[in-house]
Amino acid sequence: MLLSCFLTLSIGLAAFCGDRLLDFYTNKILRAFIDNATHGAVGLLTWAVVVVSLPEGRKYYIFSRLVDVILCGFAACAIDVDHITKPFVKSPNIKITKTEWLTVLCWLLSAASISHHIRDGTRRGLWFWPFGSTSPIPYTMYVTLLCLLPFAEREMMILTVRSRITVADILNIQV
Repeated sequence: MLLSCFLTLSIGLAAFCGDRLLDFYTNKILRAFIDNATHGAVGLLTWAVVVVSLPEGRKYYIFSRLVDVILCGFAACAIDVDHITKPFVKSPNIKITKTEWLTVLCWLLSAASISHHIRDGTRRGLWFWPFGSTSPIPYTMYVTLLCLLPFAEREMMILTVRSRITVADILNIQV
């Protein structure tokens, strides 16, 4: 419980520090690196909270808990490989429906993706293809959402692993 609280606070701190670092630099390459590193740190910490707060006795991981935490950090970074246009990978609603075939991997990738999109949402809003963008997320809401995300992920993951419900079932999507 204490580790979970510490990691949750670390999510907010990583986001805040990464955002403040961006204020100090104008070099586009350095800013892109800082932004991407912050996405990775937030994704990594998000999955770390999920992993440490899961109940014992079930295999809630793909490779190992540590490797999965690192994988989530890399996945959160990989979303920005384009940095030119907004292809389908920038739309959270499409990504969620394409990953239901492996329950644990689905939740790992959704943690990476959603944390990434929430961070980007403070500047550009959330982009839902084909509907367009929302207005930018207020900063306090952004940090709060990042800190609540791993707990929502954990609860949904436990529900889907226990009952074999897919993400498509939860979202009522016909595949």
